[in-house]
Amino acid sequence: MQLDLKGRRAVVTGASLGIGAATVRLLAELGAEVEFCARSKDAVENLVNSQSDSETQIHGHVAD
Repeated sequence: MQLDLKGRRAVVTGASLGIGAATVRLLAELGAEVEFCARSKDAVENLVNSQSDSETQIHGHVAD
């Protein structure tokens, strides 16, 4: 599936591992600006640092 999500925003909750983290990465690869939350600071930092493209905008928040 190829979508152009440039100029769109997405919010993903529970994004520390598995399907949530994969969803964040996929939405970002498709061009969306992604806001997500995870329960630990380490999980947030790991996902934000996993960005492969400097144009990709992934913003994480610690929340439980």
